[in-house]
Amino acid sequence: MDDATLLALAGSPWVLPALLALVIGDAFLVVLPSETLVVALGAVWAATGGPALLPVVAVAAAGAVIGDVLCFGVGRRVGLDRWRWQRTGRVGTALDRARGAILTRTAVLVFTARYVPFARIAVNLAAGASGLPVRRFLPLSALAGLAWAVYNVAVGAAVGAVLADAPLLAVGLSIAIAVGLGLTIDALVARSARRRNASRSTPSRRRASIHTLIRRAPRAPTSKEHPMTATRLEPGTPAPAFTLPDKDGAHVSLADFAGQKVVLYFYPAASTPGCTTQACDFRDNLASLTSAGYTVLGVSKDGPDALQKFAEEEHLPFPLLSDPDLAVHNAYGTYGEKSMYGKTVMGVIRSTFVIDEKGAIEHALYNVKATGHVASLRKKLGLD
Repeated sequence: MDDATLLALAGSPWVLPALLALVIGDAFLVVLPSETLVVALGAVWAATGGPALLPVVAVAAAGAVIGDVLCFGVGRRVGLDRWRWQRTGRVGTALDRARGAILTRTAVLVFTARYVPFARIAVNLAAGASGLPVRRFLPLSALAGLAWAVYNVAVGAAVGAVLADAPLLAVGLSIAIAVGLGLTIDALVARSARRRNASRSTPSRRRASIHTLIRRAPRAPTSKEHPMTATRLEPGTPAPAFTLPDKDGAHVSLADFAGQKVVLYFYPAASTPGCTTQACDFRDNLASLTSAGYTVLGVSKDGPDALQKFAEEEHLPFPLLSDPDLAVHNAYGTYGEKSMYGKTVMGVIRSTFVIDEKGAIEHALYNVKATGHVASLRKKLGLD
């Protein structure tokens, strides 16, 4: 290919439709060279003055958003485990990373995943499967798509401006630079993930993070100090604030969900039969709950490792929070006397709280049953 042929292709009326199709398809097939074409058009524009740059950016950004929304819709409809390619290979690995974090670090994942192979697919699928509201996902996708289009055009334009007399060379060099930058970003993200995993596997550091993350909640009494009857919250009272680590060690605060409705449920222990039934029930009803504006959070005294295993085994897409010192349990009155097999014992009282947009308790449900609880909750919320 010579410079004349390149310029003819760049000036073709089919270049923008082809760009739109490639960028949309890239939402599902990472082998499609959408970034390559965007970078190349930026280089040709800087070297020759055509094609017009604004339509290139607009079409690339629009294709990115359309592809994201289509992938999001697939995740919403089929989940994350129906097909083998979702469970294996690099897509499976990326889905495992995105599954638990998408609801708490949505913006970071949507913006950064676009530059990492397979991560864009994983994040969009996980966002859809988690029940993340479209009204929250779409603006982030639009901003991320625009930033991605501008970034790739800028890389090409920078090289094209230097090599204005050699458009073909400018295109080749700009593509090579863009690929190199992409590989660098991928390596940095992978290194960051390895460091997070290593820090979670170090017991002393994990214990320190657990004990220092709880904020603005009463200190948990020792076994000799536990009250015989928990002080229960009433509807209309402010929901106690807290910050707890999730299964990945990330900080999750009730304040993160200000202006949103929250379903906060406390359960005795991860991976036990009753708690598994309840968690899977929330999972299976998550899309309808989130569509109605509710965010689901689960709290137990399990450590992050146990929560990680629980979430992976049962494919739980909502945040699971660790409260080993029972500080938040005590703040919500979910630790105290309960009946078990005919005996009165001290333990976690299976409970669910619905918190409104202003941070007040709307419903305080204590001693709920594991089986059928979500169906009962749906009726109470007017969803059935």
